[in-house]
Amino acid sequence: MDIYGYQTECDRLFSKYEKIEKSEYEDIKFAYENFLKFIWFEEKFRVLLDNFYEFEKDLQDLYNQCLDHSQREKQIDIGQHGINLLNRRLLNFTSSAKLYIDELDYDSNGIFKNSKNSTLEASIKKFKSEKYDNNVSYQLMEMLRNILQHKGLLIRSITLIKPFFEGIIITPIFANIRYSDLKKNSNFTNKIKNSSQLDQYQNDDLNVVFHLREYVKDLYTIHEYYRSLIAEDIKFRLQTIESTLNKIQEIKPNFMEIAFFRTNENLSEHEGILVDKSYIEKYKLIKSKNILSFEEYFLNKNTRPFRMPQGIPGEIIDIVFNMIY
Repeated sequence: MDIYGYQTECDRLFSKYEKIEKSEYEDIKFAYENFLKFIWFEEKFRVLLDNFYEFEKDLQDLYNQCLDHSQREKQIDIGQHGINLLNRRLLNFTSSAKLYIDELDYDSNGIFKNSKNSTLEASIKKFKSEKYDNNVSYQLMEMLRNILQHKGLLIRSITLIKPFFEGIIITPIFANIRYSDLKKNSNFTNKIKNSSQLDQYQNDDLNVVFHLREYVKDLYTIHEYYRSLIAEDIKFRLQTIESTLNKIQEIKPNFMEIAFFRTNENLSEHEGILVDKSYIEKYKLIKSKNILSFEEYFLNKNTRPFRMPQGIPGEIIDIVFNMIY
């Protein structure tokens, strides 16, 4: 006959444990395991946001470093190095986006199956599909990720605008990808459903800064929608965890970790889960930080889907890094 119980840090020192009912063990184990999955969703989205902000920070730093030098050769040297850096940041971001999307598509089946919201899985898939179908930037970034992972770097040039006066409202740097290269890709027709929205510009220098920003906006909207769908699940799991821990706290105060376990009569076989109270605050903290902000760097300035410096009063500086795609 199996034995179910729990053991605090202090109990372990004296080789003691307290027995509980099988149902209590199963409830806390299921609640905490699912709660950790919710934390993992937030952690993966944190990685995605951090990579996005790193791209924007390096974009601004590159612009400032180039304009700090009036010598053309020095600008080219800094710019070409910066193009390589932006390509790496773009690869990091698209990879983390893939990691997050895969979590939504595949790894969350355990949550979906046991959710109190019976339509959760279908709802999130439908919502994500609608975002993809309606946003050509979303489609582009998914395609760029595949190219970056399997073929190579894509940003070939940057265009800087050195304004004649302060207060420019457009992001003064474009990171350019050759649009004609993308159209030659075998997946272009299948991936890009709204290519006419891009073709209308009749421009071959696609500004990835614009499309990256539009893509991350949709990913954040998807994340917020997913949060709303699982809100009841999270509340229920937290209530189960906190209720169980509070009852134990009354008789065994001052513990941070507690092991819940199942074992056989001779204690030779066992399984269980270690519950860390700090993870409750960890979840609340990371959720509060996972907010998309367009305040830092050049994010408070608009940008354009292609290299279109026309109408921006300033000196135009182009820096090219020749690569074969």
